[in-house]
Amino acid sequence: MPKYRAFKDSWSVNSFCKRYKRGEINFDNPIQRGVVWTRRDSSLYIHSLLYDILIYQKPFLISKKENGWDVLDGKQRGTTLIKYIDNEFPLMDIQNEPPITLNGEEISLNKRYFKYLPEELQMKILDFQIEIAMLEEAPVEIEALFFERSNSGKAMAKIDLARSRNRSIETVKEIAAHPIFNAMFSSSALKKLPQDEIIVKTWQSLNETEPDFSAKHFNSLMSELEITENDKQQITSIYDTILAAYKVVLIQDSAVASLMMKKTHMLSYISFVELFSDHKQLSEWILEFYSDMPAEYFDASNKQTTSLRNISKRMRIVKESIDKFLENG
Repeated sequence: MPKYRAFKDSWSVNSFCKRYKRGEINFDNPIQRGVVWTRRDSSLYIHSLLYDILIYQKPFLISKKENGWDVLDGKQRGTTLIKYIDNEFPLMDIQNEPPITLNGEEISLNKRYFKYLPEELQMKILDFQIEIAMLEEAPVEIEALFFERSNSGKAMAKIDLARSRNRSIETVKEIAAHPIFNAMFSSSALKKLPQDEIIVKTWQSLNETEPDFSAKHFNSLMSELEITENDKQQITSIYDTILAAYKVVLIQDSAVASLMMKKTHMLSYISFVELFSDHKQLSEWILEFYSDMPAEYFDASNKQTTSLRNISKRMRIVKESIDKFLENG
C-alpha cells in the first residue's frame, strides 16, 4: 500500500485566494474535469455562502505538492470564489432567490459585483472557512481513488470518473496542448476539456478495427487505456499534418475548413492521414471530398453519429474516396 497522509484542514477564502495569486494553487491536476458551471451556478454558490447554506458544504479535496497544492475536487467552487472576488462577474439570474437581510434591511444581490457589496458581506465571503480534505505525498492512484470516492453517487459525468482512473492521463494532457484544438474549439469550449475525448477516440480510430464510440465502451477505455510513447508520437504527427492541411484549406474554402475540423468528420478520416505523402496532398483530398460529400456519407454524419453502423459506413466511404484519389493522383 502506498504511503501517504490524509487529514482535515480549513482555510479562509481570503487565504485560499492569496495562495492562488501567489501561484501556489493549481486547478489543472490531470484528474480534474473542465469548467462546467454556468454563470447562474456560480451566482447561486455565492448566494448560498451569504445565506449560510454552505455551512455543511462538502470539503475541497486538495493534494499537497512540493511547490503548492493541487485542487483535486473543488475546481468549480474555487474558481468561482476567486473570479467573484476579482470582480470578473456579477451575480446573475438570482432575482427570485431570497434577499439577504443586513441590519434589518433586505438587500438584493442580483447584478452585484463583489466590489459593490456592503463591506460586511465582502468580509463574510473573505472570512468564510473552506473545509479541506488534505493529502500529502499521495501517488496519482491514491489521488484518483480519493477523487472517485468523494464523487461516488454524486451528479458527475461518467467520463470524468473514467478520466480520473486513466493511467495515461499525463500523456493525454501533453497531447491536449497541441494547437489543433485551438482550431477545433473556442477558448470557452476548451475549458470543458473536449480534447481528452478527441485524443482517446483518435487512439481508437488508429487501433480498433471497428472503432466503438459508444458511451459504455468509451468510458471503459478511458479508464483503462495506456498511451505509449509511440502512440503519442503518432497522434501528434497526425495532428501536425491535419493542422497544416487545415491552414491550406482555410485559404481556399473556409466552409470546408470548418467541416474538416468537426469531430465526426475528423474521426472519420484521421486513421487514413498517414496514407498521404504530405499535408498538401491531404488538403487537396479534403477540398475535393468535403466540397461535395456523398449523400450516404452525409446521412451517416448527421444521424446516430456514434452508432457502429454509421461509424463503419463513414470510414468505408472515406477510404474508398482516398484510394480513388491516390490512384488518380
